[in-house]
Amino acid sequence: MPTPSVSPSSSPSPGRQGRQRIPPPPDPIQRFISALTGQNTIITTIDDNGKKIIKKKKVDPSSTILEKLFDAVRWFTRSKQAFANYSIVWMVGINEFCKDRENMESYVDDGDEFNIDDEGKSELMACFDALAKSTKRFEHVILALISQPPEDDVIGKLASQMSSLRSATCSNDQTAIKSRLHEIVRLIIPGGELRPSFGSTVGKHEVGFNHPQIARLLIPLKYLALLESDFEGTIANISAGALPITDDLFPAHLYPPGTKYNPKNISKGLFRGHAWILAYKIIFTAPSSAKTISYKEVPHKSKARSNKLRHVTPETIAYACLHVTFAMSSTSSWKCDMSPFSKEQFYTNLVQVLTPDTKWRKSLFKTANKLVPPFYRNFNLLII
Repeated sequence: MPTPSVSPSSSPSPGRQGRQRIPPPPDPIQRFISALTGQNTIITTIDDNGKKIIKKKKVDPSSTILEKLFDAVRWFTRSKQAFANYSIVWMVGINEFCKDRENMESYVDDGDEFNIDDEGKSELMACFDALAKSTKRFEHVILALISQPPEDDVIGKLASQMSSLRSATCSNDQTAIKSRLHEIVRLIIPGGELRPSFGSTVGKHEVGFNHPQIARLLIPLKYLALLESDFEGTIANISAGALPITDDLFPAHLYPPGTKYNPKNISKGLFRGHAWILAYKIIFTAPSSAKTISYKEVPHKSKARSNKLRHVTPETIAYACLHVTFAMSSTSSWKCDMSPFSKEQFYTNLVQVLTPDTKWRKSLFKTANKLVPPFYRNFNLLII
């Protein structure tokens, strides 16, 4: 990148002879690279006497471009893909970017080492495109990234920061849901009374299958009748691994209370439970709107409005379902393993069920949009 410079003035102002001029700030791309690499910015200036002065400016950790990219990661995590691999996103995205531009053939890899099918590539490019839309200088960002010395691995550093941010976004949303789990459960259980009770700070021994009411919400609908007939025995089998809770089984809280398991029609009543609706409000609108299952307007701008989300989507529903399911479990941290239950596969399964454009989905989305602000105003105008 060329270093910014100031041309000497042909007629310096009286009284300013020999006085050093204020150096210009680094351009946005330079600031972006400096913030990313942690390297000092080198600025070349020329004083009124024509003397060249080279200064190293300390790293400014702020970068508007970097923050816009990070904001895009946060929203993409919530609204499109909660488990994006940003190393592969950048690798595939830059490869496609360079294919369409002259004199950049050296950056294109024609090999098949990515081993990604068309559907997977489409998902990766959707993420890359979301990053591209976050800043008008995206082409300059790409050019700056690929022009850095390979040993600096700036693309790897950027991908690593984005992956950490994706995980932090999920952790923050999980904390928000977990701290309000007692309110969510009270609103969806018959009678509305927690026995035993717990508050906003909850230990792992107070929830999950350790709590009788939450156990009835968390257990797959397939095993609910078994739990009701032999509660202690079923819980013991789950704890011992004899009755595994896997990611291809949908928990009972996704269904309305009293739903009986029907192996021939597992979609009947699916997503008609209200736990995910409350989690959705906490994440996408405002915690204050989750005080009730029914529609409640929010007084300020929500994440949904800020990002022009006008109705529920398969990915946002899946994200809310994933988080409320995880919050009900006794797992203490988002980073913890839940084997044999995979959070990513559970999320993927939910999205796959919700994606086909069917009458069942249209009915579900219409009902959900009536309950979630600010979608209520739009639900009868939508063609989903």
